[in-house]
Amino acid sequence: NAVTDLLDTLEQVNRAQLLGLRWTIGHIYDISPVNIARAKALGITLGVHGAAMQAGARMPLRHIADSGIVFGLGTDATIVSHYSPFVTLGWVVSGFDVGGNKVLDQTLTREEALIAHTRSNAYLFFQEKTLGSLEVGKQADLVVLDRDYMTVPATEIRRIRPTMTMVGGRVVFESAQTAVPGALSGALRRHVQNEPFGSIVRSIRGLPLGVREELQKLFGSLSLDIVERDAEFRPNVPGRRLVAAGCADDHHCLVYYELGGSAHTWRVALFLWTPSKTTFEWGGIAPGGLATIDEVRDAVLAGSVKGPVSVW
Repeated sequence: NAVTDLLDTLEQVNRAQLLGLRWTIGHIYDISPVNIARAKALGITLGVHGAAMQAGARMPLRHIADSGIVFGLGTDATIVSHYSPFVTLGWVVSGFDVGGNKVLDQTLTREEALIAHTRSNAYLFFQEKTLGSLEVGKQADLVVLDRDYMTVPATEIRRIRPTMTMVGGRVVFESAQTAVPGALSGALRRHVQNEPFGSIVRSIRGLPLGVREELQKLFGSLSLDIVERDAEFRPNVPGRRLVAAGCADDHHCLVYYELGGSAHTWRVALFLWTPSKTTFEWGGIAPGGLATIDEVRDAVLAGSVKGPVSVW
């Protein structure tokens, strides 16, 4: 295969004149244990990219990690692959692709994957003295995440989003999403109590466009990651399913949905929408088993919806 042919050539060159430099074989989709050992003997590093996930490649990640060869993880963005490192990290840790298909027989630990995507990558492009880890004398490049990479279910790693990004010690991004208040304010409570949500929404497409856009922002996803009421969750795949929704004459919309994954929970989100602007106003963790928007409204007024929420 291509890796074998390349190593044959590099070994011939190395016998005539030592390679002497740090070479990387990128876009590794498949490599045998024999070729891993050959590459390591030549001082070659490996670049493993998330595009291999989309190709369904059965990457021998455990063989690579256990060999001691230096390897880095990347996305191969943006033309042929996703750009989020957490999609790649989720793939190599869980073994599942973004569609919920089991595509890896060999996986990495969370720490192995994180090192490969940070410290090892810095080594691959000759920046190990300035990047790759948080140490005195290195660049203060870091992100603050919306959940703990080390503890969330493996299949939910791909959903992690940054809430703040620093480059060289300077904040270059901060999420507009703020903590959801734990208690419903008096003004919002009066809206919910006095304005019946008579406009029943029976499908996601029935929600106002602004509400759908704000839901997508709340989810931190690249698309509106929620399915219709009659859809079923796929095993081991986190997802969201609409249960009930309704809009009031005062332009408040209440949305109740189920959050799948390792454990099913329920969420309520309240929005104020107009043709020019829509705002997420309040929400939290809701009791399960509610079937209608009136039952959701009663649960809100009864104080059964709890916040704040870190995972929507």
